[in-house]
Amino acid sequence: MTPNGSATTLFTLPVEMQQHIFSYIPAEDLLSNLRLTTTKMWSILNPEEKYWQVRNKNVNHLIPYDHNFTQDCLGHAKAAYGIEKIKDNVVRGYNKKMVTKSHIATIDSIKLINYGELDLVLTGGRDRTIVMRGLSGYRNYDELLIDDPPAFEYKEAHNGWISKIEYGQNMKAISVGWDGKIVVWDMNNSGLTPIKKHTGFAAYVDCVTTGPSTALCSCMDKSIVVYDMRATLKVQARMYHQHRTITKLAMDPDSNYGYSFGEDNQLICFDKRTWSTVSSLTIEKGSHSMAVYGETLAFGKVNGSINFYNTRNFNECDNVFMSESRAAIKNIKMSAGHIAFTRAHGNHLEVYTYGQKRRENLAKFLSQTEICSIDYSHGEFVYSEGSGDVHFCLSTRM
Repeated sequence: MTPNGSATTLFTLPVEMQQHIFSYIPAEDLLSNLRLTTTKMWSILNPEEKYWQVRNKNVNHLIPYDHNFTQDCLGHAKAAYGIEKIKDNVVRGYNKKMVTKSHIATIDSIKLINYGELDLVLTGGRDRTIVMRGLSGYRNYDELLIDDPPAFEYKEAHNGWISKIEYGQNMKAISVGWDGKIVVWDMNNSGLTPIKKHTGFAAYVDCVTTGPSTALCSCMDKSIVVYDMRATLKVQARMYHQHRTITKLAMDPDSNYGYSFGEDNQLICFDKRTWSTVSSLTIEKGSHSMAVYGETLAFGKVNGSINFYNTRNFNECDNVFMSESRAAIKNIKMSAGHIAFTRAHGNHLEVYTYGQKRRENLAKFLSQTEICSIDYSHGEFVYSEGSGDVHFCLSTRM
């Protein structure tokens, strides 16, 4: 009973006690099932409620940077779901598959697409080939895979090395390459069909998309080209914000800002509404690897550390050595509360939580040779090797 004589129920308990009661139930079940049973359960487990912040602190030992999740009211619920999904996969054992010699050359770009009914992986290599593989055939296969189940290949997709593949929504993919060409692909049951092409101004190094309508490509000629993908690949804008080749782009689709880094050691923040520079920061000894999530930007360094910045003002939140290795950071991917990265000449993909105080190693995946490109979504990871092999680390389906 409460001091005023009313009955104490689950719904009147302090949020810390509610968290303790629910701590043994996976976040995925709380969000997908229990939250939807009654309006009172919704009042506790609504992603916007304080419960998820307390759960992350007590269960996942996650205390985000002060500025983090300020724009995204679902940030804590997403972090709990993502972190606990990885932990659950590690406990159950990841369903690991390897496709040997998926390409006959190094794979510089890999993209995992598992939105809605899509369950695909796209790879682009220095052999100028794009390969599309459905993952459903790999989830229940127990042996080493040698191009089996069958995959869709498009040879000579570019006239040079393929540097980046991105997903543009609505069953459309985008590829850019050293031939200075951008290609929009339709993904269907027959494979990949090129539907739009544009030969640009110089070799393309990186590409990001902002939903179904816009693609941004960084060029060797120091520019960023903005393309409209809806009808034709019309050039909307060209930005010359840097003095040397732009090697990396990063963008949060829910933000109005994008970020670029180049060989001039300048990190630039630009406004996607006006395509103008907002702010800049000089970063010495950067490894040309970065990622952004919400209001946190992670930047890899050649000394093996990762710098975390507040995207609003480029104030440094932290400089962290996630592990004992001091090899340069090569690839970075971020999501709510956790980060995946690889190192130059390294053969392992590491996954950690990030934020204030304690950081936890969630998972580690190995390869035989150097890892060249990575991607992940919903607790699943894919990565490629310099040998042309591809690795899938998939959830164990119940």
